[in-house]
Amino acid sequence: MLHPMPMPAPSRVWSAQCLRWAVGSIALTAVLAPAQGPTLMGLSAKTPYVVRHTVSSSGCQATACSAAGRVAAQASALAGGAAWDGRQGRMWVSAGLGLTVLEVREATGACGETCAAFAAPGASSASLVTGLEYIEAGVKSLAVPDAGALFLAYSDQRLGWAAARGCALAKFTTCDLSGVLGVGRVVAALAADDSRGFLLLGTSSTSSTSPANVIHVVSVENPCVSLCQGVVSVSQTLCPSVRLGAIRGMAYDGTTDRLFVTDGATIVYGTFAVTRTTSGYTCRFTHAGCCTAGGPELLTGLALAAPPPDVVGSSCTAGSCTTCSAMRGLVVGDAVLGNSRMVLALRGAPGNATAAVLGLGFGPCATVGGIPVGACAPIRVAFQPLRPLLFSFALPSSVGCTGQLDVPVAIPVERALLDLDLSAQWLLSCPGGGTSVTNCVHVRIAAL
Repeated sequence: MLHPMPMPAPSRVWSAQCLRWAVGSIALTAVLAPAQGPTLMGLSAKTPYVVRHTVSSSGCQATACSAAGRVAAQASALAGGAAWDGRQGRMWVSAGLGLTVLEVREATGACGETCAAFAAPGASSASLVTGLEYIEAGVKSLAVPDAGALFLAYSDQRLGWAAARGCALAKFTTCDLSGVLGVGRVVAALAADDSRGFLLLGTSSTSSTSPANVIHVVSVENPCVSLCQGVVSVSQTLCPSVRLGAIRGMAYDGTTDRLFVTDGATIVYGTFAVTRTTSGYTCRFTHAGCCTAGGPELLTGLALAAPPPDVVGSSCTAGSCTTCSAMRGLVVGDAVLGNSRMVLALRGAPGNATAAVLGLGFGPCATVGGIPVGACAPIRVAFQPLRPLLFSFALPSSVGCTGQLDVPVAIPVERALLDLDLSAQWLLSCPGGGTSVTNCVHVRIAAL
């Protein structure tokens, strides 16, 4: 059997220190293996659909779930936006006047609904929501502890933001962007580089002849002062038939510095770099490719969703432990920078189990083999490049298969943590020598 090491009780402060230690150790010993990338989500314009895109060299393969009855029809051609909330693993969406949060990562048929639609703060027929972005780490100036921040762009050149916890918003604040944008321009999309604290404003001209797409970069703590701006241009060598119209949606992958931009019909992507200079900042978009947006209608918003955890193996119970076929280990929330609420969870455990050990590895789960420990299944958490950390817990008494535990893992906003693999698995013991082992789960830390 594995014997737990005497480690501090897991906490959000402890977990941040643990992740920093692991990164420093791994940097000296190994190169991390590839992992599944994020999924590009798009919100359609008229009859609402959420479209999941897998972007590759062969194009954008898309699947969709219907948001009809959960999201209103688009209020105008400019209206609408989408933002991924890594704290919940859900997507905020707006068609211009309202807000709602949807479960869309793996939904088929109808999109799931996390909270019913409610009026977007500051929105009206003269001031429609045109873009959304969610910052998992929140905004310090709002002074709301343990909350993310939702940013909203409006058609009348305003920018708004509020502390967001679950479906609730607090301390809503706005500022006027007219001095930044000038006459005849609108912010039609938002994106964020969470790892560096930048908010990207996707702006276009309201002129029908030339959209003149420009991205302004601002600080999330001072979002109405432009630090630099970069033009979104499309290489006719790479995409000879594409003439990008006015921006309707954006999403940014801070892990790879890749920016996705759509005019509703086409998705253009490339690197977007913000460079500090002696006189300030410079911004540059370098086009890399494009594809036709999938789904039944034009898009009005984009968001990047963290991939779901990889699940390896299955759970088992043996001996005196109550048989619990639905027992599982899982991850609640996404492994993204700034998420202070990610949880390694145990669910559906035998009610007669009295002790549990959580193994936390710094690499993917073993897909074959594993380490035999004399239980009903092997331990699959990574033993390379570092040995796993083990934590022991006394399980509260329960009945049937209702045992559960939550271990918080706070992920600070530090770029050094990007691409760190984490694997987790639970081992339980019951009076009389019974054992239970869960599946292994694997995530990779990203900035989305």
